[in-house]
Amino acid sequence: MHEYSLMENVVESILKQIQTNPLQDGEKVSEIKLQIGALEIHSEDSFRQAFQMIINDTPSLKGASLDLMIEQGHLDCPDCGYKGPCPFEEGDRHDALPVATCPQCQKVIPILGGRGVGALDIITS
Repeated sequence: MHEYSLMENVVESILKQIQTNPLQDGEKVSEIKLQIGALEIHSEDSFRQAFQMIINDTPSLKGASLDLMIEQGHLDCPDCGYKGPCPFEEGDRHDALPVATCPQCQKVIPILGGRGVGALDIITS
């Protein structure tokens, strides 16, 4: 359900961009490029499914593909100096400030990145 409401917001943003920069005669949206933080979604498959469900009811987007780039969170431990990716299963996606355990020293530290929706690009043909 979370993915569906998030995708509704994304599609609303896409439609606003199309209103601002209207498609030319015969032009259609063929692809949407979207960057999203891994902590924003529970399941990439569910997010993609929500996209397909919503665009099927949206004539100007029907048939478009989704190029999804997922930004993973990362860790930067101030105690031991570890810098690296955050294990995907770590961190509560609902926390405003998610944390994970440092894989080297086991200190609980904040997850950096992995949030937000951006880099929206609408490809037409």
